[in-house]
Amino acid sequence: MPLIKANNMQGLVKRMIFSDVRSQLLLVHIGETLGSFMAMLRVMYTDPREFPGFLDYIEWFEAEMYGMEQDPLVVSRCFATSTEIAANLKANFPNVKDLNIAMPSPHELLENMFCDLIAGYDAQLARLYCRMPAYFPRTLAAPKLVELNLGVTHTDDARLPIINPQSLRSIELRWFRDMPFSWEMFRFKPSWDTIVFANLVELTVIYDDYDEPLDMEAAAGSTAANLKLVFPKLKRLYIASIVLPVQDIQYLVQPTLKSLRYEGSLKTANTMCKYLTGDLEELNLHWNGTFFLDEAEYFESMTNEIFNKTDGIQQVVFSINCADYYLDLDGVSWPYLTHLNLNF
Repeated sequence: MPLIKANNMQGLVKRMIFSDVRSQLLLVHIGETLGSFMAMLRVMYTDPREFPGFLDYIEWFEAEMYGMEQDPLVVSRCFATSTEIAANLKANFPNVKDLNIAMPSPHELLENMFCDLIAGYDAQLARLYCRMPAYFPRTLAAPKLVELNLGVTHTDDARLPIINPQSLRSIELRWFRDMPFSWEMFRFKPSWDTIVFANLVELTVIYDDYDEPLDMEAAAGSTAANLKLVFPKLKRLYIASIVLPVQDIQYLVQPTLKSLRYEGSLKTANTMCKYLTGDLEELNLHWNGTFFLDEAEYFESMTNEIFNKTDGIQQVVFSINCADYYLDLDGVSWPYLTHLNLNF
């Protein structure tokens, strides 16, 4: 894309905003547009405020965004156009197989538009990267989807997608504060009592919350009592900041695993290690004493039990973060540990 000269910027912005009513409505509702506008200015100015009329445009954006969001007629017109926008994008770019979407904060127009866009590409998508609030009321057959990277935040009307897991080879799920996690999103048919991830090789589930981990065990688990999980080809597993129920551990830690990385409680780590087989090549455990101070009193006995189960694993890594608590390591016995990372 050619660089836009500074003396043409003011006229360009006016044309973008005023030449077409639908473009104006969309532009006003996409708050990120202002960020993109400022990013362009930074290419040409050390300080974007040097751009002539900068403050006038900032005030105009704020006034328009507030005014239109308060106008039911305008909002309804935007909803009417969101489906059309998604359909037009699909028509203009019919061969998209790799879709990346990022929306950091809730916005009804964009949520509807992105949902329609993903659904429009459903039959052909091979990769989907999505960071958005958890409003995704769609069912995706996803016959060609091999890579899913989904990050969601909680909303008052949270609804997760229902995704067919059959073709998936790689899944990364990044859950944020206050958003409950469940494998139910992969129950493609209500009649299923078993979810088979037939081709899944790599699975990552991360709970991003700096205050406390997600305790799925205390929340009665992440699976319904009558729902089973099967991972016949899983080789790489990474779970972070989640306390897993035993049922989930039994489903996840399979003989096919080559690499296991877990950040969380010693209790969950110990249970995981009970199900390990001799085929595992890499074990990477991370314990954060700030989150699990109650485990400090039996740290020695629990870690000794864990690491005495790791004979035959090529690489055994243990990372300890215990800045808020003095940890006595005099009595530990980790004969098969190959890498140790200490952060006190």
